[in-house]
Amino acid sequence: VWPASFTAAELLHQFVLQRQPTTQPWRCIEIGSGAGFPSLVAARLGATVLAVDLEPLPLELLEASFSAQRQSGCLPAAAVLETHCGRAEELSLEGADVIIVSDLLYSVELGQLMGRLLGCAVRDEKCELLLTDGNRSGSAAFLETFE
Repeated sequence: VWPASFTAAELLHQFVLQRQPTTQPWRCIEIGSGAGFPSLVAARLGATVLAVDLEPLPLELLEASFSAQRQSGCLPAAAVLETHCGRAEELSLEGADVIIVSDLLYSVELGQLMGRLLGCAVRDEKCELLLTDGNRSGSAAFLETFE
């Protein structure tokens, strides 16, 4: 688990506190989830979660962790986790209340892609974006294309 994941999880917790006292269902999408620590936190906080990554192994580990935590009672029995192995731009981000992107801007191309995709989602879907960035090479490109 990358240190940025802990920061993203804390930002998510703050997001939920700001939503209080609402009991409305909410949806969280984590793009570039890897092992998905923020996704697990979102599930614990009551979200329906979609975790997206290009690699199948981290998603399989996330699913196993989610299942074990739900069975042990650490996650609510009604918790929902979906996973998607593939590119985020293949998906509809419709209905997301919050999108998490944690330490993902590894290249200029990826920064540009995420900037365009997430700019549209925040503008059109009126969702929150929780982004942590380790000043990777795609950071400036993200900011330039985020509209």
